[in-house]
Amino acid sequence: MSSSFFLTSIFQQLSSQYIKNTAMLWLIYIYRNRNKNTSFKNKSLTLSLSRRNTPKGRF
Repeated sequence: MSSSFFLTSIFQQLSSQYIKNTAMLWLIYIYRNRNKNTSFKNKSLTLSLSRRNTPKGRF
């Protein structure tokens, strides 16, 4: 009885820790993706500017 209770408490602690870790990972993932999107936008902006400056880019 006590051993099973001990196991369940350990399992609960592990599951809560796992949930916390996954939440942190998700937050980091979302944050990184947001940064990637902004950097991608900046890159495309610089590309469009450089295209405008080159004679081939002028339409």
